[in-house]
Amino acid sequence: MLTDAVIRRLRCRDKPYKVADMYGLYLLMHPNGARYWRFDYRHAGKRGTLALGIYPEVSLKEAREKRANAGKMLDKGLNPSAYKKLTSGIASLEGGDSFKAVADEWLAKIEAEGRATATMEKLRWLLSFAEPLIGTCRIGKLGGTCMSATASGTRSMCGSGAGPNRAFGMPCCKRWSIWG
Repeated sequence: MLTDAVIRRLRCRDKPYKVADMYGLYLLMHPNGARYWRFDYRHAGKRGTLALGIYPEVSLKEAREKRANAGKMLDKGLNPSAYKKLTSGIASLEGGDSFKAVADEWLAKIEAEGRATATMEKLRWLLSFAEPLIGTCRIGKLGGTCMSATASGTRSMCGSGAGPNRAFGMPCCKRWSIWG
């Protein structure tokens, strides 16, 4: 079992090595002196490793708490690494990026990857339909109140049933609608 004093006395070696704490938690010592908290576990018969942070930014106590939380996820049948990957971007999505800002960033990225001019024109054309409705909505809010607020605006733009889907008894935008 590790203590803070033991961790501070650890010295780097020529190759990375592990210093075990307990219940799969260990400190990975690198030759450059960096110390990384890791947690080894098994989920669905496969070995997994979860990165818990860098010492001293993450203390021994915090690393043990994170390991305990990961253990609780394992008890519920969840893979802690997969959960961490899924939730890693949520804070940035709630931070305030609008749909338009994210769409513009995405367009710049795929344009830099070398997409054809015709492809880029089509994508800009498609996004031009969404931007008036949800361009100012925050990405983290798109599933909730922002979409329900734009639903009435979309239906008023489409008209009341006059369009290609009139034969099916629905307004023209109904088939693209996600709000039902």
